[in-house]
Amino acid sequence: MATAGREVSRTEVMKMLYLSEIEYRRLYGESMTDVMFVRYRYGPYSQAVMDILDVMVASGIVECRQIAYSSGSYKVLYRALTQDNDALSEQERFVVERVVSICRGVDLNSLKELTYSTPPMKAILVEEERKGIRLNGRPLDMSEAISDRKLRPLSRIRQAARRLDLQARGSIEELPEGDYQLFVNYPPLKWEACGPRS
Repeated sequence: MATAGREVSRTEVMKMLYLSEIEYRRLYGESMTDVMFVRYRYGPYSQAVMDILDVMVASGIVECRQIAYSSGSYKVLYRALTQDNDALSEQERFVVERVVSICRGVDLNSLKELTYSTPPMKAILVEEERKGIRLNGRPLDMSEAISDRKLRPLSRIRQAARRLDLQARGSIEELPEGDYQLFVNYPPLKWEACGPRS
């Protein structure tokens, strides 16, 4: 959230963390966290993420507010109260900042589209189609995210990041083609790591 630099919704937190986990697995061939994501009504979900957010709010690390709608539904927004990213390794910070920089430039529907286009979600959607039922609660197979393909050059990633208007939130179609393809050319999304693994 500190990386996002603004309030983010619960849905955005969940999806950006999921995408960060996907990309970390692609880059390094291992998980960034021990968070288990399951298929949920709105895509990948983890109760552990919700529990961690509750602890962060209770500890004063994150601020939370709810916006109620006349329909009876509500939206939960989070904002980091500290800028401390020291708990992240260099590789984790690279992946999280990269995902946030891409996600910052798209609207919520496009963010959902990005998560649904990942290999674990695609695999479960194919299974749902085949069986004719929704598999809510089914753990996502995160090993689908690991690839042995060559990664994109870091210079190309930096150029793509500079082209993004990080304050604007448009549709996925408004992203430059190369940036959009970073997420949807599966398999795999190819990102250059910031250095050797530690």
